[in-house]
Amino acid sequence: MSGPAARRILEREFQDYGKPEAVTTSEIEGEILDRASVQSSIQRQLGLAADGRRVAPKEQGTAEMMVDLYRTFSAPLPRKCYLAGTAC
Repeated sequence: MSGPAARRILEREFQDYGKPEAVTTSEIEGEILDRASVQSSIQRQLGLAADGRRVAPKEQGTAEMMVDLYRTFSAPLPRKCYLAGTAC
């Protein structure tokens, strides 16, 4: 997914809600993520202009999870994924 569709997703997630749900969920669990780093990483993965900042592994992982979710949300979840309890 790229171009206008990706941009709409990104705009909705970061502008309408202020920060992505995954960042908020991480805060509830006690893990504080840098919102700008997550946003930059998502932009880069969606092929959009990013600010080029260095992104820590925890923000990178969160961004990868969010992009994967947006790209595969309608696909059936493979059995190995829900049994593993981790990202596939």
